[in-house]
Amino acid sequence: MIFTLKHRPRWSLDLSSLTPDRLFDVEDVSNIELTYGSRPARVEELFSISGDDPERVELRRTTELVTRIGAGMSRGAIHVKAHGGSYLGHGMRGGVIHVNGDCGDRLGFDMHWGRIEVEGDAGDHIGAGAHTGLYGMRDGLITVWGNAGARVGERMRRGMIMIGGNAGDFSGAGMVAGTILILGKAGKLPGYGMKRGTIILGKRPHKLGATLASCGALKMEYLRLFFKQLSRMGSRYHLFRNFGPEVRLYTGDLANGGKGEVMVLLNAIR
Repeated sequence: MIFTLKHRPRWSLDLSSLTPDRLFDVEDVSNIELTYGSRPARVEELFSISGDDPERVELRRTTELVTRIGAGMSRGAIHVKAHGGSYLGHGMRGGVIHVNGDCGDRLGFDMHWGRIEVEGDAGDHIGAGAHTGLYGMRDGLITVWGNAGARVGERMRRGMIMIGGNAGDFSGAGMVAGTILILGKAGKLPGYGMKRGTIILGKRPHKLGATLASCGALKMEYLRLFFKQLSRMGSRYHLFRNFGPEVRLYTGDLANGGKGEVMVLLNAIR
């Protein structure tokens, strides 16, 4: 089922109603109401519609003003052919979202399960959670092949986030568990306040916190299996075949229990 924006939106456009879960039982998709700025608007006012398979949704000509694509979805697939907007995959519980372009802030916000793949860049707070909540993302996989903003995986509870490019400051801040893999250059203070979990960095970050204890250069043999499994996820992941288990290991944050680990790869050949 293909939705193509007729005109560039002037205000924020909430697309959380265009998920496989919500479209499956709707007889007349064109009359679904969306929140457009401060008013409701019917789908047919904003989109041209074609196709009839609600399990596979395609969004075209979207811009940075769209929000909450795939929010709460638990099944099916959404393919975004343009910009993914902010809060993409908010509260997602299953299914797959693929974005050909960039995304805004809070990608995979409060995510519980599922898979999100972004070909371009993404903003701040990837896989984070509400300021009033205890945790960020609970499970699932988020892959951003471009660059990411600050606070990737803030307070994440489980799951994995992979950034193919560079990331901003405070990656894994307050992290409780899970895995963050950043192949490019990380910003300042990755792992700040982390309790547990693993952060794997392709390059040494700009600045490491004083409460991360250096354990020296080690060979983490389980990384062989980890990279082998990643390399089997598709052709884009074949680069992990060349990665070795040699790392410089840091543990911490010692100010918050000290059970997490930050690894800087010494053999990340791409």
